[in-house]
Amino acid sequence: LSFLCYSITKMIKVILFSFLLLNEFISIYSTTSHIPPIPFPPIQNNLSKSFQTFLDSKILDILEEDATKLQLFDSSSHIHGKKTTYFISKNTKPRFSIEQFAFSVAAKLDYPEGLPNDIVGAEYWVQNKNSNDEIGFHYDKDEAHASLKWEMLFPDRATVTYFSDVGAPTVILNQTTNINGNLEIPAIPDNGFLSFPERGKHLWFHGKAQHGVHPLLSQKSGKRTTLLINWWKRQPEPPNCIVLTENDIAKIKLRTISSRLLEKNWNPSIAKEIIPREISFEKEYEIEKKRIDIIVPPKDIITYYFPQTFDLSISTSIKFEFSGENIGKYVGFISEYDMNKQTQQNQIKYSKNLISFVFLNNSQRS
Repeated sequence: LSFLCYSITKMIKVILFSFLLLNEFISIYSTTSHIPPIPFPPIQNNLSKSFQTFLDSKILDILEEDATKLQLFDSSSHIHGKKTTYFISKNTKPRFSIEQFAFSVAAKLDYPEGLPNDIVGAEYWVQNKNSNDEIGFHYDKDEAHASLKWEMLFPDRATVTYFSDVGAPTVILNQTTNINGNLEIPAIPDNGFLSFPERGKHLWFHGKAQHGVHPLLSQKSGKRTTLLINWWKRQPEPPNCIVLTENDIAKIKLRTISSRLLEKNWNPSIAKEIIPREISFEKEYEIEKKRIDIIVPPKDIITYYFPQTFDLSISTSIKFEFSGENIGKYVGFISEYDMNKQTQQNQIKYSKNLISFVFLNNSQRS
């Protein structure tokens, strides 16, 4: 009898322990299996703002001329084909038009309360593209550090200044990545901005935001020349980012803008914020749609369906947002499966939306 009581007691303990263990497993599963881990903060608010600077045409002409000269100056490329960019410390006196513009105009629009104390300076470079050229989607980062140490270090804010009204818009997505660049949040960006070129327009956006230029969104053909300025809390590393020497400036024949011309013709109160127009699904989408495939390196493809044409008479900045049923209707996600791509692993585990993965053998790759 005592043995029977002992066996029953032991069995009850085993059953109770098993129940508690199962309950704990269910609890852990229910709290983690449907909530993706967030090892770094997603982008919150302040994704982007744009302004018409109303700079005097003489100032814009000098800037565009110097931008063209600078773009032609150094055609060399670094590891992974990256191009040279330039840096000026906030403690250095600007020496020519682009450096003057960075601190006299851009800084006052990007940081209306004044440059934060922890901003050390500005990185700048130029892009001169045809309207049918694509600028692949990417994150601005310290390119030398990323190439040599495989870590993503981002600017505080990134900016674009346009010298023409032609070419495709800058597309800014509410998507960011981690320090290793193998995990995007969110996996499918559900909102963002299209900033169409407009001469004298200045755009800033979150330094960690995914962005690029897709030629199929171009509304006008021609040369698309832009000046890029990024604000940093640490100076990007050489050899990708360098400081122009006085000899370089003299050799390129870069010009200065007279302080009289700048002070007489521009101050921050002249600039006007461009209020983005929100896309109307009902009116614009049902008329005519255009499929845009955005390739997010290395292998993810996000498919958007945008209007065929945009009315830019109201605003050259467009805000778009997809939610609910519009996610499946106007946004898709497809990818070649990559077990090292953490974004895909999270999509498999946590996404409530339909996900497509394409499995390719070596003969199908291109």
